Amino acid sequence: MKSLLVATTAAVLLTLGAMTAAASSSTTPASGGTNVSADLAQNGVAPAFATLGAVVISEASNNDFKTSGTLVLTSPSGWRFNTAAAITATPGKVGGGSTPIDISASVGAITASSITINITVNAAARLDNLTLGGIQVQAIEGGALPAAGNILRSSVNAGTATIVGVINDVTNFGSLSLASGALRLHVVLPGQSFVDGSTVASSGIIGVAASQAAGVSFNLVELVAADRQFNVATYSGAKTVAYSGAGGSPSYTTSVSFSGGHSTTPLATTLRKAETVALSATSATSPAIGTGLASSSFAVAPGPVSKLQILLPGETAAPGTSSGKTGAPTAQIAGVAIVNNVRVNAVDADWNVISGAAADVAISSSDVAAAIDDDNGAAGGNLTLAAGSGALSTFSFGTGGGPQTVTASDVAAALSAGASASVTVNKPAPATSLDSSHNPAFFGQSVTLTATVTGGGGTPTGTVNFKDGSTVIGSALPLDDSGVASFTTSSLSVATHAITAVYGGSAYYTASTSANLSQIVSKASTATALASSLNPSCAGQPVTLTATVGAVAPGSGVPALATRFRSTGRRLRRSPRRRCRRPITT
Repeated sequence: MKSLLVATTAAVLLTLGAMTAAASSSTTPASGGTNVSADLAQNGVAPAFATLGAVVISEASNNDFKTSGTLVLTSPSGWRFNTAAAITATPGKVGGGSTPIDISASVGAITASSITINITVNAAARLDNLTLGGIQVQAIEGGALPAAGNILRSSVNAGTATIVGVINDVTNFGSLSLASGALRLHVVLPGQSFVDGSTVASSGIIGVAASQAAGVSFNLVELVAADRQFNVATYSGAKTVAYSGAGGSPSYTTSVSFSGGHSTTPLATTLRKAETVALSATSATSPAIGTGLASSSFAVAPGPVSKLQILLPGETAAPGTSSGKTGAPTAQIAGVAIVNNVRVNAVDADWNVISGAAADVAISSSDVAAAIDDDNGAAGGNLTLAAGSGALSTFSFGTGGGPQTVTASDVAAALSAGASASVTVNKPAPATSLDSSHNPAFFGQSVTLTATVTGGGGTPTGTVNFKDGSTVIGSALPLDDSGVASFTTSSLSVATHAITAVYGGSAYYTASTSANLSQIVSKASTATALASSLNPSCAGQPVTLTATVGAVAPGSGVPALATRFRSTGRRLRRSPRRRCRRPITT
């Protein structure tokens, strides 16, 4: 019976012991450490530490934090801790509450490979937990994926604290893994290949990009969807690709299929502008790769010289485009010189200037009256190109009022001629001035109005109308050899007249109107003479008095007002207003 009791007691103790052993602490690993961008790696394009979520060690039994000492956490291979991180170690109560906490903790040494936590166990009366916050990690090598591992308490350097349930080399304090960074489409050029090695240093695009010729098609080697540490992505399917970097009007293959991050479509490409260029590619097809990455630089050489190009003011060369230029010719004025701005280029089929060309060029125009300088002296043509280009010293259109063109021709006839776009040539605007021979003038006085028309392209020809306000008072009066026309009148009324001279224009000049001339016309002075038919006379005898009134020069005309005759002390009767000689009998 005693034996049975002992056996039973032992069994109960074993059972309780087994239950106690099973009730060990639990560890909640830190979050935020998986799929960390390779861009953030120590040798990535944007190196930075990732901050993890909190690690929480919670007691299941009052004495799981069994002995004081140190807990050392070790980073997995290929990862490091931030030695400057503000890591915290905060004891607490499982389930909260205000009862005392049985443990205390602090952060000790932090190295790139380990974090030391100092733990002091003061009692074992309550269930405690320990929260570790602010741990920061970083992958050392951005070119090795997935670079996965766990933060552990390593048996090699575990520390001295005893925590029931924390097993060396097993308990996970945080899982870490590396993923591709932000993807780019890497453009691999002829002469190059793409390598995805185990390190950034052993990866990349290798080889020297071959030079290309403008207008000649070639194939890009491939497009590779990878991050900037050259980790190739699982990028597949049909994509629409856009390219940038090349000038002019290039041609690309835009419908591209991918498999395992590598393009599988032949990538025919034609670049038309001669330049040193780097290409970039992007794709808006999901998952989009919207940021380009410049390829290696390579040279695009011009093709063989084939034609002449002529550029007028307002136009700019645009090699590699369909027209070879941008802008439109600015309107010109006949007789106004274009100085050093009629440019001729020797170009290839895509309008690239050929620096070795030195053609003699003849300049002509649809305007037969154009004045074209000869900069070549005894040599043929009007100018000789240097380094494939040249500008005529001066050029003037001679005929205004319509469109004209300019043509550049190779004297040797080896290159195709180049004709300009149509340019509007306006007539020059002359200046018209107006003078008066007498201002102010008197009524009836003869006034000569003189219009003078001047212009920068020689003496204007044509006719002038003289106007008083809107009324033409002198019509179609011809300009003389000095550009002067005159009109004489004595018919202006007493008033202030707004006189203008209107030049009608010519084949060369536009019409022009003078400023208003305020012509003042005042009343003319008069002189009055009086004569008697009988002087002396007798009382009661009829006497005829005759008054003669006339305008005083320079005025003229016949006064038409009534005349009053007066005798001393009384007024005689008024004569009728009919004539200048006004007799009265009294």
